Amino acid sequence: MALTRYQRFCYKILGRMFKHDPEYDGLLEKANMGIIGEVYKSVMWMTFFLLFFIPLAVMLAIVLYSIYGLSYAIFLPSLASFSPQNILSTIANPISFILLLSFIMSFIIAPVTLIFFITQPGSRIKARQRKIDEALPSALSFISAMAATTVTPHEIFGSLSRQAAFGEVAEESRRIYTDMTLFGMDAISAINSAIERSVSSRWREFLQGMVSTINSGGELRSYFAAKAVEAMSESRENLRRTISSISVMAEAYVTVGIAFPIFLIILLVAMGGTSTTMPTEMIVSIVVFLLIPIIQVAFGYLLYSMSKEAGV
Repeated sequence: MALTRYQRFCYKILGRMFKHDPEYDGLLEKANMGIIGEVYKSVMWMTFFLLFFIPLAVMLAIVLYSIYGLSYAIFLPSLASFSPQNILSTIANPISFILLLSFIMSFIIAPVTLIFFITQPGSRIKARQRKIDEALPSALSFISAMAATTVTPHEIFGSLSRQAAFGEVAEESRRIYTDMTLFGMDAISAINSAIERSVSSRWREFLQGMVSTINSGGELRSYFAAKAVEAMSESRENLRRTISSISVMAEAYVTVGIAFPIFLIILLVAMGGTSTTMPTEMIVSIVVFLLIPIIQVAFGYLLYSMSKEAGV
């Protein structure tokens, strides 16, 4: 993959600082980042330096100019009298707004961006693994149907790579097909290379079984048919477990997300006036505007995570 201008700029400035790391390159290859480790680290640190030091320099320049140039009261009137009550007037002041924005960029956005770059390969690997496992049952059924016509592995992976509906499985097949057609690898070598960079244990197991069948002189058609049946059975079992878990979550939601807040509000209203530390109206407001939304978001996130794991 060709580098962008920004990537070339970062690598030219910082590339010499980083040594070649085959292990990190392998991590990026599994994440399908299309970039080597030295370039990725250069972009990561250059982006962090730009987001951290440029706003910091702007902050220092404004403060120094306010001290040695104009008076503090003229240049920074809002910050001098900052309080929660006049926050809008503080933001409305151009210089105060620039200082606030620079502080946010240097001490919040820059660290968050660095963390994003550090965790992105691992996150993409997990996402690719989930997508491969989701599409694998359908892809294996497609492979089994093609194998019934006695096609070669070269043709199987070539045809599978053109099926966009299979997502990451199609991408993995495209890379195998490219190794065989563009780099001149034989089928076994290309498949072994895919096994080394695979992020899905199920896809890796399928490819290993394919290599073993070829080496032992077995019939690929029977192997593909058996793996397709096995994958569909696993998919149905995962779906059954997910539906069962969602039903349990629904019962828990009725209890925790609906019945409990209603009971709590009724109890607070019935005990109104007995609390000397906090007014009943404030407690009810906290329950309605803070506790209940948190419960709703938490249950929604749990249901979303469970459905994504099962591929539904």
